[in-house]
Amino acid sequence: WNKTFLRLLDFPPEMAFVGAPFESFIRYNAERADYGPGDPQGYVEERVLAARAFAPHEIERTRPDGTVLLVRGLPVPGHGFVTLYSDITAQRNAERQIREQTTLLETRVTERTAELRRSEAQMRLITDSIPALVAYFDHNRVYRYVNRGYREWFGLDPAKPGAVSARQYLGSATYDAIRPNVARALAGEAVTFEYETTIVGGTRVTARTTLIPEIGADGRVAGCFELTFDITEQKRAQAMLVQAQKMEALGQLTGGLAHDFNNILTVILGNLDALTRARSGDATVTEFVDPAVEAARRGADLIKGLLSFARKQPLEAQAADVMPLIASVGRMVRRSLPDSLQLDMASGNAPLWTWIDTHQLQNALLNLVLNARDACPLQGRIAV
Repeated sequence: WNKTFLRLLDFPPEMAFVGAPFESFIRYNAERADYGPGDPQGYVEERVLAARAFAPHEIERTRPDGTVLLVRGLPVPGHGFVTLYSDITAQRNAERQIREQTTLLETRVTERTAELRRSEAQMRLITDSIPALVAYFDHNRVYRYVNRGYREWFGLDPAKPGAVSARQYLGSATYDAIRPNVARALAGEAVTFEYETTIVGGTRVTARTTLIPEIGADGRVAGCFELTFDITEQKRAQAMLVQAQKMEALGQLTGGLAHDFNNILTVILGNLDALTRARSGDATVTEFVDPAVEAARRGADLIKGLLSFARKQPLEAQAADVMPLIASVGRMVRRSLPDSLQLDMASGNAPLWTWIDTHQLQNALLNLVLNARDACPLQGRIAV
């Protein structure tokens, strides 16, 4: 014996020892009514007599506490008898629940089918008013009913459901893709699946279809009820939500990078300022340091833009004359262009006022010019 034998059948440990009589375990069970009400001695004699036969057996026994045991016994020639006890309570409970749920589903489907047959006109009015496709097809995959939604989606005639062909209105590729789901439904399984299809007018939609099998009185699948919804907007909303989450994560990453880069630019600007003050009379230093300072400041402005993207830097909108901003971008970017490229910046004396974040405007112009530089051949002209 093993410990599970004692635990599963609630035998005291002291009962199990080498040489313990088989009859003692049977009597213990009988006296505690483990075999049910009645004469304990009769239960003992009956089971001891059966055990002496050493015949293979497989039985189920339900204990008073509701535990269901599967008992398998096999003789071992020349040695004795081996018995295996298994607790199958959960398995039997699950099977019972499945039977109850199946019965409930069959009852509901039968009731709905009967109601449909009693008031077909009223049901058609209801189903035609639902913003969905409702249909029924039999076990031979022949449509017996389709609602008005099929006419609106695929141009089909609800008055002639028998002429409806799923392969024809869905297309061979889509039909072949969903065919396994239809087979599962006709085998008795309720299924839900999604697919893309083209409806009247060439519009591409995403649909979600649920198939519920109808089980007949003989236990066979008589057909399937079909319910289809347009979930195109739902899918688009889900995609937009995912994109928004990605942008939020990108904004958090950008904010961290911008903060670190801003520290780097602070060091650069500080050293350039120190170099300018140390060599204030050197024209060469001024010629090269001033553009570097301007570029570093533009970098700092770019950081502001990144922080604004990350929602960590407020926009600084103000009234601004566009012309000086354009001229500033021209001076800054001209040195980054090859000599073979001509840069013509807008010019004029008339002020062009707007309400804008000046740094964002300059960044946009700078990006446009640099993109134009990369798109130009060896020789060309960039005009702002």
